[in-house]
Amino acid sequence: MRDAAEHSSETTPPAQETPRKPRSKGHRIKPGQVLNPRGRPKGSKNISELKLLLKKIGRENIALTLRGTRQKRMVSKKEAMLLVAYEQAIEGNAAARDFIVDRTEGKVKEQFDIVSQTIVVDIEGEDDPDESDD
Repeated sequence: MRDAAEHSSETTPPAQETPRKPRSKGHRIKPGQVLNPRGRPKGSKNISELKLLLKKIGRENIALTLRGTRQKRMVSKKEAMLLVAYEQAIEGNAAARDFIVDRTEGKVKEQFDIVSQTIVVDIEGEDDPDESDD
């Protein structure tokens, strides 16, 4: 009997390697060479412009009138959004409720129990009333 190595070499042709061109020395990075001399611009760090803009807008104040009252209150847009989320949660909105609970109590880790089930299959078909011996 042939061993596996002999068998696999007969069924699949050997991969042909394409020869690589050697890189010329002029295109290699030299020790101590800086490829980006200006570096990262100040203030960019790891925060995108969009994130900075959203934070700025969220800090802006707006006048908010609470339901059922004529009282106006100055709150940040972030706070106004959270007040709306609480209102919607109280009215029964499940997504708003989950949003608040996840951020105040922490997300619940889901646990799964796997239960094994045995299934019996009648292969011979002896108990099948549709089959007849006629």
